[in-house]
Amino acid sequence: MRTTCCFIAILMAGPASAQNYWYQPHNFRIMYPINVGPHQEAEVWNGDGLAEYCKWHNGVFPVAGEEGHMVAVALDPPGYPFTVTQVQHQMEYSPNYCNGGRAHAVEYWVTSAQDALPPSGASDGQIWVDEDPTQATNSRWVTVDMPDVVINYGEVIWLAIKLPTTDTCVAMCSGMAGVNDNYWSNAASPQYPWVDLASFGVEFQDDLMRISMTGTYF
Repeated sequence: MRTTCCFIAILMAGPASAQNYWYQPHNFRIMYPINVGPHQEAEVWNGDGLAEYCKWHNGVFPVAGEEGHMVAVALDPPGYPFTVTQVQHQMEYSPNYCNGGRAHAVEYWVTSAQDALPPSGASDGQIWVDEDPTQATNSRWVTVDMPDVVINYGEVIWLAIKLPTTDTCVAMCSGMAGVNDNYWSNAASPQYPWVDLASFGVEFQDDLMRISMTGTYF
């Protein structure tokens, strides 16, 4: 049994402590109306919006032998049916650890909101993000167009970032007290034995993947 799944590259402008962050009860949802009317557009951020405004970042990446493993979270929409049109996430840069321009993939599953873990089987879809050498030394925001994925009442969408190399790092918000809702796939292909990322040690606790979805609902 392994005692850790990944290393953390800490990228901070100052010391991390609980007082650097604010906490809200975690239900995965914050909704920003973009167009108000019968057909509304909304952006839904992980962690009640904490993932949008966090001040401190770190990067999670696979160690040798774990290439292709994934980090996943669940998001629920503000209304139903909700059609996901885009996913936004941040890839991290850190000297000697993380290349911000690495190719990677977004995978997704739509499941019952009662499911405690992402599915162990193959995802409903995968969108590949190409390498961008111009962003190798930058932390970059990535916007992925989705194939109009529909979430109905009683469902959530699980979003996962697939990390193909040991220097491909997905950005995490640090110091989010009480937030332990990131899951590690523990495999590069199905069947995935998902586990809570925080179970790998204190350095993974209170982290929140920096990801959101945009879509429309009625």
